[in-house]
Amino acid sequence: MFFTKSSWTGRAGISTCRKANSFSEAFLAVNPRAIVPVLDHDGRLIHESSVICEYLDGLSAHNPLMPDDPVARARTRTWGVYTLEYHDSVNTLTFSSYQRRMLLAKPAEELEARWRSIPDPIKARKLQDLVANGVQSDYVPAALASWHGCAPKWMRPCPADHG
Repeated sequence: MFFTKSSWTGRAGISTCRKANSFSEAFLAVNPRAIVPVLDHDGRLIHESSVICEYLDGLSAHNPLMPDDPVARARTRTWGVYTLEYHDSVNTLTFSSYQRRMLLAKPAEELEARWRSIPDPIKARKLQDLVANGVQSDYVPAALASWHGCAPKWMRPCPADHG
């Protein structure tokens, strides 16, 4: 089952599917991009973490997730962009090492089926390369450079407002 009851509303369910199952036919029917999480709120499916957060934030004025100030909201969204960059880098590095070992232990037919089930051909090719080449993949230096570039962005204080 992909959905469980959420403690937030008692009606919304957030996907608890592991990444390994996100390429199953059942999950692809829920999200053709094969990306978790997915929120099912009364039969309305909401995809993408940041979109889910904004959707949940809009359900109630009590304890908002986003600040009231437009500049603070913009900074919060900018921080969200940085997390996407960071996540992609960490995901690439993890896939080239830890997940690679697990996948190489699988039969070749199972791996081929996995690659065929990934709806995004660019993502499929990247993951195939990371499994085949590990830390020697051309994607690894790019991920390290991107990851290294993300930390300074997060550590810099926001500039003072000029008005």
